[in-house]
Amino acid sequence: MPVLNGEKAIEALYDFIGEVDEQRGKELTEKQTNALTKLAKGLILSIETERNPFASIRDIKEASKETLREMLAVKELERKIEAKRAVVKQLDSKKTDLEIRVEGAISRKSMPAFSLCRLR
Repeated sequence: MPVLNGEKAIEALYDFIGEVDEQRGKELTEKQTNALTKLAKGLILSIETERNPFASIRDIKEASKETLREMLAVKELERKIEAKRAVVKQLDSKKTDLEIRVEGAISRKSMPAFSLCRLR
């Protein structure tokens, strides 16, 4: 594996971020994708800071703030996704409960059995 420095390393890291993002929800979970992306962005920031040691503290703080904002946005999206998953789980539970009640009512009335269609 070749050693990459400077701009080539940054380009390789952006390529890595793109490849990781393509695997989001497939080979990688949201959390894994986000963690790897954050790590790569941190490396990019480190390389950029190293390349320009005279970068102002303000520039470094701004880059850190942007990374923090992105991390907070990701956390908020993860929270919303979890909330929606909880709602879906609750609705699935109610649907199953309704199917059981209908099957019970049918069997008590000695009606001919028929297959229930799943509600979607």
